[in-house]
Amino acid sequence: MKKLFVLVIFVLFAVNQVDSQVVFSSPAYVVCPSSPSVTVSLLADNFTNMSSLSLEVNYDPSSLMYISISSPNPALSGGFMQVNAAGGTVFFAWFSTNLIFIQNGDILFNINFSYITDSSYLSLYGLTGAGTTSMVIPGVPQVTQQPSNLAVANGGQAQFSVGAQPTTNVYFQWQMSANGGNTWMNIISGSPFTGVNSPVLSVNPVNPNLNGYLFRCQVISCLNTVMSNPALLTVASPASLLLHINYQNAQNTNITNTAFYLMQAFVPIYTFNTGTTGTVQQTNMIPGVYDVLIDCQKPWGGGNAVDALLIMKHFTGLITLSGMGLKVADVDNSGAVNSVDALLVLKRFVGIINSFPAPDWQYDTDAISIAANGMTNVQIKALCSGDVDGSYVIP
Repeated sequence: MKKLFVLVIFVLFAVNQVDSQVVFSSPAYVVCPSSPSVTVSLLADNFTNMSSLSLEVNYDPSSLMYISISSPNPALSGGFMQVNAAGGTVFFAWFSTNLIFIQNGDILFNINFSYITDSSYLSLYGLTGAGTTSMVIPGVPQVTQQPSNLAVANGGQAQFSVGAQPTTNVYFQWQMSANGGNTWMNIISGSPFTGVNSPVLSVNPVNPNLNGYLFRCQVISCLNTVMSNPALLTVASPASLLLHINYQNAQNTNITNTAFYLMQAFVPIYTFNTGTTGTVQQTNMIPGVYDVLIDCQKPWGGGNAVDALLIMKHFTGLITLSGMGLKVADVDNSGAVNSVDALLVLKRFVGIINSFPAPDWQYDTDAISIAANGMTNVQIKALCSGDVDGSYVIP
């Protein structure tokens, strides 16, 4: 519900000399949630060579109660000023033996009221010149979007959001509870909290001490407060990765000094190198599913006549290849293993060709999933294309 109250400002002035028409205005004000008070600042333009001034400000006494005039412009101090309020009108009179000048846009004085309604946010909208100034008072705020429970890794960022109507002239205060909602405390801005008086509260970085805390938001108007539902913050243990890359031969050879990338949407998120051990260990990672790209610069090898024979046996049904053996047998990258693949392996073995349509190095893992809690252990196996029996000894 909206209520509209009107201040009517009548301006009467007498001067010894007037260079131009005096213009009065009042800027917009929002008074909430500090106190149920209204301060109307009366601004003056073209206030030049003035020696006297009379004002009447009419207001609705059922909605407003006059308190005082305050902060008169210093230029008025050399004259005589009289103020009286009665029956919904503030009377202001001033005169001086000197002509005075006030800078355009400066405050002539403030008029202080207390409003006596059961409504909420109050805004004053000024109207240039002698005329009316309106106070629009909306109804009770409502929460339109509740904050959601969040699970965030230690060191990550959590953001709680709340939606409210109306979208203007409302005040936000985020609160947290460490005991399941039995008691609540207002959050003060400062690490790790930002946005404590906005619709979005950010907790960055999240730390284990906040695990199990509840967060909620007060949506406040001058005389009304609504509360959002509480949202739970779960702080996960740091995600870690232990990754090994080995060649699938009898020696289970470590693939050393090889770069590999964990990617999402074709963008590298993490870049590692297996160093001298073929192993990488990384902590404080972001949980999720990552595509794996491995860039092995070691020479191709292992494919020979034995592998070509195994491919032909598989093609004719004498044996059944599986796993990595089947994957690297498809050297022409056709999706089928047949005599063409066997022929290509022989040609490369004797040096007639120096590459396959399939990549030289192939792996049994294209993607990995890093768990939100604790260590994720990943073992990646590699074979060169054509090395069906895993005979290659990496130099």
